[in-house]
Amino acid sequence: MAHIIELKGNIFSSKCQVITNAVNCEGVMGKGLALEFKYRYPEMFNNYLNICQNGLLKPGNLLLWKKSEPWILNFPTKFFWKLPSKIDYIESGMEEFASIYRQKSIASIAFPQLGVSNGGLQWDIVRRVMYKHLEPLSNLNVEIYNFDSKSKDNLFNDLYKNVLHMNLVSVQEKFKLGKKQSIMLLEVIKNSKVESMVDIQNIQGLGEKSIEKIYLYLSGNIDGNSTKETIQPKLF
Repeated sequence: MAHIIELKGNIFSSKCQVITNAVNCEGVMGKGLALEFKYRYPEMFNNYLNICQNGLLKPGNLLLWKKSEPWILNFPTKFFWKLPSKIDYIESGMEEFASIYRQKSIASIAFPQLGVSNGGLQWDIVRRVMYKHLEPLSNLNVEIYNFDSKSKDNLFNDLYKNVLHMNLVSVQEKFKLGKKQSIMLLEVIKNSKVESMVDIQNIQGLGEKSIEKIYLYLSGNIDGNSTKETIQPKLF
């Protein structure tokens, strides 16, 4: 049987071989954890977008990205981003995972509470479906995260330590941000108004391009250019 533990925390702090991202099939990672995955793994997002634009991602299909550490498993819980998640889609996706995880040499995986947050499903119902398919699996360690934005986030810690000792000019130079956005970032960090990278999404006036630059700096891409490589569509 699989070894399953439930945690309240940040899935990005997991040491598992694979972490799971709940997605739609339209190529949109617009808010919450999905948007966080997009910012942290831009090349993965480009691959996901390409596959969606080619009409290849459907509920029940899984999309495994292996060009990062950890690997990312994009798991559709809905078809259209505006609609709620469906328990049938979680059922079919879990069936697919159970049938293929050994072939993909997956030994450990972290899941969020699939379809529960922005998807609108009840955790007690989703939990039964996930456990039904995961518990019988051998040689598999599973973590299931109830996301807590206040929990440990190494990437946020890096941001905090960097910005805390910067002045306005250095923030503008290092992050390649405008003056207004640099002032915002300095204020929220030095006044402890944010506690995680997900909180950065909610800073009023700090747009998507500025947030991308923050992630690019933290990833070591000081030129401020995200990867735009075209990936050959390939599912799980």
